[in-house]
Amino acid sequence: MHRARLVCLLAATLLLVPVALARAGGRDHARGGVAFVNLSSGLSIDPAVDFISSGWQIEYVTCAQLINYPDATAPAGAQLEPEVAKTVDVSPDGLTYSFRLRDDFRFSPPSSQRVTPDAFRRALERVRDPALNSPGAPFFRDVVSVTSDGGNRLTIRLAHPSGDLLARLAMPFMCAVPPDTPAVEQQRPLPSAGPYYISGYTPGSRLVLTRNPNYDGPRPSNLDQILYQLNTDPATSLAQIESGRQTTQPAACRRTRTRRSHATSRRSSSSTRNPACVTSR
Repeated sequence: MHRARLVCLLAATLLLVPVALARAGGRDHARGGVAFVNLSSGLSIDPAVDFISSGWQIEYVTCAQLINYPDATAPAGAQLEPEVAKTVDVSPDGLTYSFRLRDDFRFSPPSSQRVTPDAFRRALERVRDPALNSPGAPFFRDVVSVTSDGGNRLTIRLAHPSGDLLARLAMPFMCAVPPDTPAVEQQRPLPSAGPYYISGYTPGSRLVLTRNPNYDGPRPSNLDQILYQLNTDPATSLAQIESGRQTTQPAACRRTRTRRSHATSRRSSSSTRNPACVTSR
């Protein structure tokens, strides 16, 4: 019975290996290393299509959004704040939301293009396009229009006032995408503007996240890479731990942050502060 419970808990097992761990400047966080993650299922790499928790973990570390939850403990980590948006203005009737964007966010290589309002206009257009059949479409049925002024301003108009629009915009469906992204599910990695980007992907087998050299925001990117092994039998993950070839990160060394919204709740990945907490045998 104990073994069966362990197998269930290892549907997503985090295995960490220290690789070139080093201090970065005078910061307290360890910088460097590679995290190995076993997932018992596959996932979609298209933010407009994915709707499972493991996929949203990946999108949280790869995506930049208009509005987001900070990587912080509660209560700060549960409070929405602008990310790519610099200011948010709401009309007196509650029907029009106007976002003025920052100009210092860029997509990952090989694009490296600046993130403009058109990136978010396209993200919302794709989610609402019936051709894509996005599971995010029901969250934005009240959107009447989304427009960009060609500069730094994005405008969203609603059919009726809605106090939870900002929480919905913080969902991964609204991940910034290149403005020319078509309304079909993407099977190849899209450039992203968060702390990491998908640098390698073999469908149903393997996914590689690499630190985004174009990201200069406040969210942490201490690991060099995060390697996901997909469709791994939980029994295999359990055997790796029991054999001593890999060990899970000690609970005392984990720092888990929870961010909640009106639309949904999700748990972000833990981060490592102390190189001694990263173990392998």
